[in-house]
Amino acid sequence: MSTLLPRGLLVARVYRDQVRPQFLGEDQRGMAEGVLTAFRRSKGRPRREVERQIREIEEGARSYKIVRALALLVERESLFRIRPGPPPAEVRRRIFDAHREPAVTPGERHAALTALGRELAMDPEAAAVQMWADLEEEEILEEVRAPEAPELLRRFNMGQCQTLLFRASQINVSFDTTGVHRTAIARIRRLGLMFTAQEGPPPLLRIEGVVSFLHGTERYGAALARLLPILLPLPGWKLEAQIAHAGSDGRKRSRTLRLDPSVESHLGVEPEEAPAPGPPPSLEPLVRLAAAAGLRVDPSPKPHPAETGLLFPDLVVSGRGKEVAFEAVGFWSREWLEGKLARTARLHPPYLIVTEADFAVTKSLAGEGQVALGRGKAGPEEVWQRVLAQYFGSILPPARRRHDVKAADLVLASPVCTVESIARSADVDPATAVRLLEERGYLCGGGFAVQQDLVPRIRSEVRGALPSVEKVERVLAGWSLSTAMLEALGFTVRWHGLVPESVEER
Repeated sequence: MSTLLPRGLLVARVYRDQVRPQFLGEDQRGMAEGVLTAFRRSKGRPRREVERQIREIEEGARSYKIVRALALLVERESLFRIRPGPPPAEVRRRIFDAHREPAVTPGERHAALTALGRELAMDPEAAAVQMWADLEEEEILEEVRAPEAPELLRRFNMGQCQTLLFRASQINVSFDTTGVHRTAIARIRRLGLMFTAQEGPPPLLRIEGVVSFLHGTERYGAALARLLPILLPLPGWKLEAQIAHAGSDGRKRSRTLRLDPSVESHLGVEPEEAPAPGPPPSLEPLVRLAAAAGLRVDPSPKPHPAETGLLFPDLVVSGRGKEVAFEAVGFWSREWLEGKLARTARLHPPYLIVTEADFAVTKSLAGEGQVALGRGKAGPEEVWQRVLAQYFGSILPPARRRHDVKAADLVLASPVCTVESIARSADVDPATAVRLLEERGYLCGGGFAVQQDLVPRIRSEVRGALPSVEKVERVLAGWSLSTAMLEALGFTVRWHGLVPESVEER
């Protein structure tokens, strides 16, 4: 569940040059229980009824932001559905086709609805309600899966911290011991964050903030927000972030946010699990090809010393008297990547930086020391075949994929996954993976696959975030999805030039 909150619901205190999230505790338990009660006693009623009760709680609360944030967290764990019955769009079409002139008087309105109800085998007033049942405020609350009040308050606290980190311009994380430092790096790398490492003492990670980007700030900000859950289970860390935060005069200034393990008692989201062992997905074809060519692959190489700190390759391929290190990066900006390439250009053995075009936020860079996947018509295996041939000589061609896989053979451990991950695990091409996933009851789109049972819930959450692109991206990030899935879910992005302006339901 995503605990990231809109900036307008941030409740933080400023003290000199510092900003501190406001944590809720036992004193606010009654408020949280009131919000939960409003949702639970509204089951079977339209969304507007829930909103009316939440507004009543806001009127008597010390801070309406707290009530609204708690309600948003509960709403994300609630399922809303369109009222059962004939499709509302079809009901509207029928009544407008049958009555070209507006029904002005109550008698005319009743006659029109009576005729429509007779046609649909419905009561006239029920037909009137069904006509607009697809409006957001008319959706029916079907299920509330939110936690009890104490856990809800802790999720609010986590949301406050993550909302601050979402817009951080720079984050420094220090550690008491080198071992913890390297464990954290393994987890941070899976988020795709841009960072540089110094051995210390104390060991220090400098993580670039959202100001590094011209576009793509929402996705990168969401990755920054996920930094805190992966740090929580580690001992001896200290986080210091620079946050652009508005003071009482409304002017934004750079403030410092400081967090350490002492905040764990206030936070309620389960710490994220350590990443599964193995190379990043972009390097998996490299591992297969290297093994087929008889080359050695070290999936846990030691850090490489560089002039400005340490470099952490994902794997090292060696054989035939040569050795090459590979590091895959997720998000990147031109300035950061140019600096990274400059630090690795003179290293021996060669140190290659791997980027994926889908995650790039600036124009692709071409140069020595970079492997750019997704650029041009060549697939990942063809790219890796050329790279290995450049450093190790001729290698075996990529193995032919299987075509005899059936839907029942797929191993589906999650209701939300990527098509590429399923294609790799089943050793089939992406088009075949889509077909097999659809046979297993998944909705596919934009490279993602979602179990059909979850689709109404995700669509409901997206609908509640419309038309804001930022809010929709936050909702999707909570499901490990991106806006690439919107088309399949029934939404579209309206663009203003090259910038997404709003999200609309088709």
